[in-house]
Amino acid sequence: VKSKHLRAIAELNRTAALTGKKEYRAAVEILKELAPRVKKMPSVEMVRRLNLCLNYFYLKEYKEAETLYKDSEALFRKYKENAFYKKNFTILDLFLDLCCYGKKEGVAERIQEARKRYPEKQLQEDFDYLEELLEER
Repeated sequence: VKSKHLRAIAELNRTAALTGKKEYRAAVEILKELAPRVKKMPSVEMVRRLNLCLNYFYLKEYKEAETLYKDSEALFRKYKENAFYKKNFTILDLFLDLCCYGKKEGVAERIQEARKRYPEKQLQEDFDYLEELLEER
């Protein structure tokens, strides 16, 4: 049983690498395939759903992202304030507000605040992309 869990986690880590290389479609396919294998591991399932939402946003598949987010709210709520995941939820919430709910007011300020709080290179790229989307709207 442990090896199944380890394989699933290894696959999840591989999808993060694919996302980092901007291979969003490949990441989405693997994340979808992982669903039945991780549903009994809540923290792994949460990361799978979170990453899937983010990949949908990068693919501009906003309806899928919003639907998955809404279906995941109860699970996400358990982890949203966790220091390790908070930065990812900050980005996800910015995408949701901008791309699904059409909220522009205050988003530029929220991006700037998040930029200061989370200096990691990958996150800075996410903030750059969010700013591009904000300018397009």
